[in-house]
Amino acid sequence: MRRIMYHFLLLTSCLSFVLVSPAMDLKKHKKEKMAEDSSEVKKSYEEKVEDFKAKIPFDISGSMDIYAQVNFLGKRTNDVKYRVFDGRANSFELGMFNLMMSKTIKRVTFLGDIAFGPRANVANYSANALVSSTTFVLKQLYIAYEPVDGLKFTLGNFSTFFGYELIEANNNFHYSCSQAFLNGPFYHTGFKMNYTRKKFGFMVGFFNDTDTKSDADRNKYVGAQVSFADDNTGLYLNFLGGNQRDANTDTIFKLNYKTGLDLTFSRRIKGKGTVALNAAYYMYRQKLLADPTVINRPKYYTVYVYGNMDLGKKQRGSLGARVGYFNNTDAIALDGVSAHIADFTLTGAVKIGPLRLVPEFRLDYSTSKPFMKRNGDPSNIQTTLGIAAIVGF
Repeated sequence: MRRIMYHFLLLTSCLSFVLVSPAMDLKKHKKEKMAEDSSEVKKSYEEKVEDFKAKIPFDISGSMDIYAQVNFLGKRTNDVKYRVFDGRANSFELGMFNLMMSKTIKRVTFLGDIAFGPRANVANYSANALVSSTTFVLKQLYIAYEPVDGLKFTLGNFSTFFGYELIEANNNFHYSCSQAFLNGPFYHTGFKMNYTRKKFGFMVGFFNDTDTKSDADRNKYVGAQVSFADDNTGLYLNFLGGNQRDANTDTIFKLNYKTGLDLTFSRRIKGKGTVALNAAYYMYRQKLLADPTVINRPKYYTVYVYGNMDLGKKQRGSLGARVGYFNNTDAIALDGVSAHIADFTLTGAVKIGPLRLVPEFRLDYSTSKPFMKRNGDPSNIQTTLGIAAIVGF
């Protein structure tokens, strides 16, 4: 009897072990899975984006923006004069979605940048530029080869090296763009060579007519740049010159040679913000077709000062201002309007993960009264108040 009881207890213990062990393993697995899920939840948006990018066989980045603003003119007009990408008021407006894909294999880099939306249309001089369309534009497309460290050859279409501001809203502190950007080049198509040694850089290039994907004649532009840049400071001196064909003046002018000089300086003040300066000068040399001995030299120039500061220890907010002057007394830009123009822009920024909300107030002043009062009379002053939502990835 004792032997029977002993065997019964032994069998019971074995069955209990067999039944309990899987349950214990299941509980352990659940705890491990919960820990993994918890770690996934704790990952930031930036970390998740980087994890996603790591699975793609090429580097990917991009941005998108949307805005709305008022011009305080009631029902008089929705237009905002002398603005590049935000020329509509009293309306919710689309900006641009762009997707940039690149890859470097050994010493060869290739990049494609496609864009969609009114902002992309304006930058590429499309018809009905400020009206939303269903057409994608090729914003950048180039191949670069770096035979040795510091020396790079680039062929294709790329953003301009002139100025302080860029086409993508995500790359600018202010949402509206300056007169310097409006009246400067947007991009170039051609060939350039960059040489970098320590903190110094040198560039020379040959390009089609400014802001064209294809050239209508064999005249080319020459561009050059000398630069100094480190982690906190950037200093760039730029040159651009060439015989520009102008469909509106070819019947009048025999030659229309354009020269541009540009100086850009920026300084990052650690933990406080950034200060910057951009000055540009453009001059034409025009020979009359009727009398080549008559030479005109109209010109225009711009000067802009920027400053912004970080708010809070986590730097999720910032406040900045931009003030500038544009001399167009020779009426060579802005559709032939002869004027001195000044503008002041006050901009804030609040970061919410990948989203940046940008409230902005801007005041433009012109000596030629091209703006409008609320009663419809001409005015020297134009004011706007708007907000933009920008996402970069």
